[in-house]
Amino acid sequence: MPDGLQITKEALEQYRSQAGARAFFETLGYPTMDPLPWEPADLPQGARKTVRSVHQIVHLGDGSPFRIFHVELNCGAIRRSDVRRFLEAFYRHYPQGENLFVFSPGCTGGQDACPYEELAFVSPRRLPALRGSSPVRLWLRILQVQRERPYRTDLEVLDRIRADGTRNPEEIWQRHEEAFSVQRVTEQFFQDYRRVFTRLQEHLEKSHPQNDRKWARDTTHQLLNRIMFLYFIARKGWLLGPEGKPDRDFMRHFWEAYRQAGTQDAFHRDWLDVLFFEAFNGRFQNREDYRRRFPKWVLDALAQAPFLNGGLYTRRPGLDDRLERPFPDEAFALLFEQWTDGTCPGLFERYNFTVVESGHLDEEVAVDPEMLGAVYERLVNVTFESEEDLRGTAGIFYTPRTEIDLMCRLALVDWLGNRLKSKDLLYRWVFALSEEEKQEADQAVTQEGLWEDLDKFVRRVRVCDPACGSGSFLVGMMLVLDDLQARCNRALGRSETPYERRKRILQDQLYGVDVMEWAVRVAELRLWLQLVVETELHPAELRFRPLLPNLSFKLR
Repeated sequence: MPDGLQITKEALEQYRSQAGARAFFETLGYPTMDPLPWEPADLPQGARKTVRSVHQIVHLGDGSPFRIFHVELNCGAIRRSDVRRFLEAFYRHYPQGENLFVFSPGCTGGQDACPYEELAFVSPRRLPALRGSSPVRLWLRILQVQRERPYRTDLEVLDRIRADGTRNPEEIWQRHEEAFSVQRVTEQFFQDYRRVFTRLQEHLEKSHPQNDRKWARDTTHQLLNRIMFLYFIARKGWLLGPEGKPDRDFMRHFWEAYRQAGTQDAFHRDWLDVLFFEAFNGRFQNREDYRRRFPKWVLDALAQAPFLNGGLYTRRPGLDDRLERPFPDEAFALLFEQWTDGTCPGLFERYNFTVVESGHLDEEVAVDPEMLGAVYERLVNVTFESEEDLRGTAGIFYTPRTEIDLMCRLALVDWLGNRLKSKDLLYRWVFALSEEEKQEADQAVTQEGLWEDLDKFVRRVRVCDPACGSGSFLVGMMLVLDDLQARCNRALGRSETPYERRKRILQDQLYGVDVMEWAVRVAELRLWLQLVVETELHPAELRFRPLLPNLSFKLR
């Protein structure tokens, strides 16, 4: 690990208190002050209730300053809704300058008993106000960090915001703009992913000369999809680690347990396949040969793994059955290996994975499901010899999320407008993004007595994307329908969990077609992840209740 990143890592480990916060930013070259308590008395009661304490750590400049605040929330978790509620109120009352906010969960046991295990570095950017909407619109760039277990890309972002003696607020802000760029992380992830993808595909082409190149490409893509989904669900806490507790780093510990067993080139068949095709399908049995092969914690993790039906972890004819020689250990070292000095050459160990796709007005500086769409579009360069020809015939183009959201909402307004009157109100209702805008639009719907009609039609609409690609439009429509139906449920007093609602939308209302089969696989993956993010089930339910609907007849 480069010296600069190591210094940042060590300083982050000490970010356990207000004094640690000051020391951390001093390490990054900022002129700090004693953490100054900041009383949010001018903020609305709802915003004040979300925070326990606010301290200012850095103040640069006068008229349009740059400031850094540490905010301890009242809740024991960092929730985006609480972060946004506080920040929108803050910027409404204190609009001057630019800021960085570091949020930590609240703790009832006192600061010494509950150091900041998790931190969210939030860089808000102002957006132009829309006519008739709230005057404060913020785009939130969020870097969520495990203080004692940061990922390499987390450290790279924090290292990029170094002040290094600079006192100019505008120059400091420009560094933050560049550091919190999700586009930069996407580009970096794509380049790393492409290198690994190419090496694995070339290995299959050499080890299986009897199979064609398309098979090698699709098999590589399937393996990486399966592993990537595993990283996402580990972030949900669904996989147990060596201590018998939910383990965000399950895959690395699983790989290290295999390494310690001392066998060679057996990880794919003897370990990974057992996890994929037995544990995730509710078929794992604690057999005698498994008790000899796996340590106890791995046996427990396999026995309690969630039941992930849906087809992702089912052997696929034409791919899995033609894999005569499994991948060697060196292939998985490219994905999981982590050296003892803390460097992470393994692709999936460099990045933080989050199951939450970026919203309309926020994005996490991490690998989220939406990033898979961008990677898919650009992988055309890797997997096809004639990219220009393919893009021309297959129409492979990645559409930015904001454009997708706009088109989804416009289509719904048009569809609803053909069935209901009050098109101006429909625009306000469908295009309400902030909580304040939603409350105002929902109140207008109540006054017009439209809830039952809206509920009927937003459940009746069927959406088909005839060239679905990586599923961006289907995901966008799911998010819009989910929000509208949740608001209908609240207004009509209907009880439905977010998981039940999204599963129903996925099963009844969304369809997609594409000529590229592996694009359809990415679309499936992203839609499943949209379901996973809202799943809050008891561990026993995870093992016995099929979580993922089979989308074979929905996407093809």
